[in-house]
Amino acid sequence: MTSSSLGIEQALITNPNIKLIRTSRTACAPHDQDSKDVYDLVVIYKSAPYHFEERRRILEAYRNLPGRIRVVFALEQLRADVAGNLFHMNGGFDIRLPENVGAKAGEWARRATEARERVLAEADEFGDMIIGDYVDTYVNLTFKLIMSHRWASAFCQDVLMELVVAEAYTRFLYVDDAFMGFAVAKLPHLRFHSLKGFYLDSTNNQSALIAKSPLRF
Repeated sequence: MTSSSLGIEQALITNPNIKLIRTSRTACAPHDQDSKDVYDLVVIYKSAPYHFEERRRILEAYRNLPGRIRVVFALEQLRADVAGNLFHMNGGFDIRLPENVGAKAGEWARRATEARERVLAEADEFGDMIIGDYVDTYVNLTFKLIMSHRWASAFCQDVLMELVVAEAYTRFLYVDDAFMGFAVAKLPHLRFHSLKGFYLDSTNNQSALIAKSPLRF
């Protein structure tokens, strides 16, 4: 999927070539373009590949929605390395995910093959996933958003409204977390004194870790 394939003539600043490994069958199915189904709302949840329980809970909560509302999940590929909860950022610093989120990332880094098989089986069973060919890292979060909008633009043209949200936003994030994302927005003040250019005036939580030099694992 690229801008040209969607009929956009002007070159985009960020225009990655993203391939779709799976697409939704329950909403805006590309193989069923003759369908007369019209949706008022399609909710696209940005989900991590190994968030199996979270997706189950969301499906359970939304299973009785009106027929003109659909819920799908946007996913990417699991990382091939064993870094787990450690992410190397383009700005020359590292972020280590804290608490339960970080523990789950570390656990599934050692079970990547199992996770991939479970994700594909889940996609085939429920038909509610959009899976891209890029890797699950914080650097690629932009790819996930671009993929979600491209999918909706290409296959959901009759939908009145599209809503893209992250699983975590419905549970424990504050409004200002959307400014720079969960991991960065929740950094404690004291850790920023030696990190020029990375200082934030307000934080809600002292749990995330950041380092300007690469962390060893």
